[in-house]
Amino acid sequence: MKNLSFLFVLCFGMASAQVDALSIGCPTAGSDSSITICNSSTTPISLFDLVVGASSGGNWTRISGTGGVFDAVTGTFTPTEDSTNSNFMYTIVGVSPCIEDSSIVLINVVQQPTGVILSGNQNVCIGLTSTFGASDPGGTWSSSEMSIATVDAVTGVVMGVSAGTTTINYTIAASPCIDAVFTRTITVTAPPEQPSILGYGGICAGSWTTFSASIPGGFWSSSNSSVAMIDTTGFVLGITSGTAIITYTIYGSGGCGNKSASSNVRVTSTPSIVLTSDPSTANQTVCLNRPIIPITYYVDLLDAYGGDATGLPNGVSFTNNAGIFTIIGTPTQVGSFSYTAHAVAWCGFASLPGHITILPETSTTLFCDPAQATPNSAFFDWAPIPGATNYQYSYSIDNGPEINGSTAISNFEVANVLPGQNVTFTLTDAQGVSCFQSISATCSSLSNELFDSGVFTFFPNPVENMLNVKSPHAIKNIQIFNVLGQQVFDNDYNETELQIDLAHLSRGTYLVKAYTTDAIKRFKIVKN
Repeated sequence: MKNLSFLFVLCFGMASAQVDALSIGCPTAGSDSSITICNSSTTPISLFDLVVGASSGGNWTRISGTGGVFDAVTGTFTPTEDSTNSNFMYTIVGVSPCIEDSSIVLINVVQQPTGVILSGNQNVCIGLTSTFGASDPGGTWSSSEMSIATVDAVTGVVMGVSAGTTTINYTIAASPCIDAVFTRTITVTAPPEQPSILGYGGICAGSWTTFSASIPGGFWSSSNSSVAMIDTTGFVLGITSGTAIITYTIYGSGGCGNKSASSNVRVTSTPSIVLTSDPSTANQTVCLNRPIIPITYYVDLLDAYGGDATGLPNGVSFTNNAGIFTIIGTPTQVGSFSYTAHAVAWCGFASLPGHITILPETSTTLFCDPAQATPNSAFFDWAPIPGATNYQYSYSIDNGPEINGSTAISNFEVANVLPGQNVTFTLTDAQGVSCFQSISATCSSLSNELFDSGVFTFFPNPVENMLNVKSPHAIKNIQIFNVLGQQVFDNDYNETELQIDLAHLSRGTYLVKAYTTDAIKRFKIVKN
């Protein structure tokens, strides 16, 4: 009967395979589940405890993941540091009429952060910054000692506050693992003090001076050692003309910059002076009251602070303008002057010689000579000038057109002059004579009314010693002038016939003016 009952039940189950297994109490694998752990955990995990509503008697298998220790019999998993995410399946073998059932347990493994590399300058100056970085982003920065250095929690920018050393922390939150903290030290350094220096800024080439600094421990340097050298003690030696910058530097450390002070040193050599105008200007001959040709020099102001000149004639002076030294002017005294132009400097002077010769003006006496004039003319006479080879002249009648010409003799007659017309005659130059001063005279055509040339006489001419003068009218005064216009004789008379002793006069040409009671007679004589 028991067997019959069994067969009945078996047959009944086979016939009812489609009946719900739960309704007849079939075992179940439970529901899927998951858990997150840290790879540094060493606590065994009961997989069976993780499935919900699972029946016992099933089998565990690992279907993915590596690392860790899996015990299929006990249904446990012990993680190790090399564990990865793993899936474990719990299976209930189906026995008819029950079917096979399974569930999955997912173990997520979080890696404990390790080996994070921090970077950034570990030396910073007070008031300056250094930016720290990490090979693993997402962490938070902090400072162990905010009074020494602060740090931005997000950017990692470190600011030096005071001198000292502190630790900068980088924290990575890694739940379910413990927070990971990585550190990097930083040293904060105070900047060097600002130095000041003292020293004389101008020396001569070959001489020396000494510079000093307000703060010890620095280093001296020269911007141009070929101009000025400086040693470690501040001893400066001038080498050659030019300017060098002397610098004293306190070197900063720990991220702090250098502090320095500088001063110029001007090295001066013996000055130089160079003639820049035409070479002929340095030695020139000019006439009195006429400007000299300007004499110019170049004075190198790198080595000289100016120039001057000595021995110049009156009326001639010098000027300085940006290194151009000029001698200019109009001499007012006759003579021969040796002058010297100087370039003046602290480290000596240089000079160039020159010579200026001032010649006196040369002129003559020019007068109207109506006794020699023909009708309708004006006659001009002048004392011959020694050395003159030709006389240049100009004249105009009643301010009319100017007529120019030249003559080799010392008189000139202007024709076609009407009685009463004025003629202005000018000797403009005497060729062969230096420093000629032009001279003018104005005469009128008098139709020979004032003189009777047949009655007024003077002889002999040339004269040795005694000059005879006869006039129809009493002669009141005789004046005699040399060719320079200088009066050499003056005597009063009241006679119509005279004998004048000229033995005291030297040889040459002279102009004689005879004043009678009714006119003036001018004539030239030659003294042998």
